Amino acid sequence: MACHSRSCAPLALICALLVVGGLPAARAAPTACAAGAAALLTNGYFDGARVDSLRDQLVAATMANDAYPWARTFGFSIIDVVQGLTREQTARYQAAFAAKYAALGATSVAFADYYSPDAFVAGHAAVIGTPSAVFVVFRGTADLGQGWTSADIRPVSHSVLGATVQLYQAPYRSTMGVWPEVSRLVAAAAAAATGAPGGAPPRVYLTGHSLGGASACLTGLLLKEAGYAIGGVFAFGPYKLGTSCGAGEECWVSVYDRHLGPVTWAWWNNQDPIPALLDSALGTSFAESAWGHVPSDRGWIRVVGDQCLRASGTRLTEVCPPEIDAADGAADGVCSRPFVEAHLPWVYLQKVARCALLQSPREGDAARVDACGRAAVWEVLLGLPAPSGAAAASAAVLGRLSELAAPASAAQLSQLAALQRSTSAQTAAWRAVSAAAGVPVAPAGVPVMPGGAVPGRPEARKARNASAAPAPAARPAPAVRPPAAG
Repeated sequence: MACHSRSCAPLALICALLVVGGLPAARAAPTACAAGAAALLTNGYFDGARVDSLRDQLVAATMANDAYPWARTFGFSIIDVVQGLTREQTARYQAAFAAKYAALGATSVAFADYYSPDAFVAGHAAVIGTPSAVFVVFRGTADLGQGWTSADIRPVSHSVLGATVQLYQAPYRSTMGVWPEVSRLVAAAAAAATGAPGGAPPRVYLTGHSLGGASACLTGLLLKEAGYAIGGVFAFGPYKLGTSCGAGEECWVSVYDRHLGPVTWAWWNNQDPIPALLDSALGTSFAESAWGHVPSDRGWIRVVGDQCLRASGTRLTEVCPPEIDAADGAADGVCSRPFVEAHLPWVYLQKVARCALLQSPREGDAARVDACGRAAVWEVLLGLPAPSGAAAASAAVLGRLSELAAPASAAQLSQLAALQRSTSAQTAAWRAVSAAAGVPVAPAGVPVMPGGAVPGRPEARKARNASAAPAPAARPAPAVRPPAAG
């Protein structure tokens, strides 16, 4: 018997409690879910003040996954997304995304899509407004424009918050391409957010996966510089975005840590190679790299097997610590999981959901969520039937979470892996150009790459965009409000 968001029966309450071991069994269940039970963004489920909460992490991971049209909720194929959605497909995706987040409490949903004139750079974001907060969600590498961009490992200088920092060209170009429209949409959503406690300005929360996680971090600093209150930044399998430096020096990592480090949480799943992408591309070791992750000394969670562990200050922030090496069943000193297995956004969502729903949460997070709230987490946030009865056992819940995987055939996953391999080939091309040109290395250890065209620029995709892809200007969806629950 499922516990639906509009009607929660006593039996469903008992079954839901088995999932998290929360409230006493004697507590009476409501005969109907209150209005707004599904509005997880506004009814207190998303705390906002405690971004280390597993509930907040789950909301952020869901948003990061939903940024990809191939997410199970929307049903587009991986191949469609990689090649670039048509205008009609984009409109359907945006309508479905807006409807979902309206049910979760959004009062407005708007989109920003950017394609460079040569189709070599792309950026995609959604801005979700609520009465008291603004959420900015970035898509990671999905279409060919973003894939080719990821191969560009040249550093670029950018001044922010009074400091000049060196950044990885790929996420920088993607972020700055979509930034003008994102900043406009955030301003509009913030102006409409009048329900913050005490009349305080709305807080802005940013999230993204892979390249999208790097974009969330950079945009967080840009918005802070513009005067916004940043409530939290969530990054899942993020790229390294900028250079690190020693004590007393100024660089990307030190600037970020000073301004947003305390409100940033980043996730690294098992043997996902992407958080060390720049190191492998440049042929340097992770430990000796001139590039650094943010935050540098706090806020990291490493997934080991299926367990979510605090990683900051431990060896779990290394590429292949003993725990990760042993998790694949062979403690042989080698960590070599394939790209598609560890890095995909729905895999991150599965891991975060497992830990939020089954792993003992800090300070009894789950115990404060009633049966209707749990049903909303399953049915509205995750888009899955809420488990009850025998299905509420841990093993069955894990099986249910496996349904979060995007619908994809083996051939489609193979093509996605081919995109990653082509990106690796392009980074090798950059390294070859650097070596042939005798490119000097900057004091921070960052190669100064020459300009010029990149071999294999995707001209076919440029033609596709001209005829079928969405226009560069964002098309904000009409303001939406969740229907009243029965």
